[in-house]
Amino acid sequence: MRSPERERRRTDYLADADDWEAVGRVHGEVFATVRPAATMLVVGLLDPRKRVEIEAVAHVA
Repeated sequence: MRSPERERRRTDYLADADDWEAVGRVHGEVFATVRPAATMLVVGLLDPRKRVEIEAVAHVA
């Protein structure tokens, strides 16, 4: 099961800058009580079917 409080850092890579509000809204819902360091970048993704790629670093004890 996913545990948002374990996440320490994430980077969201967006293929289209127009998606930033929707991605930010979901991020706010998932991380309503915790705030990992976060970066959002607009990039060219290799697979044109993909709109968002997420890289996350979590703490696991």
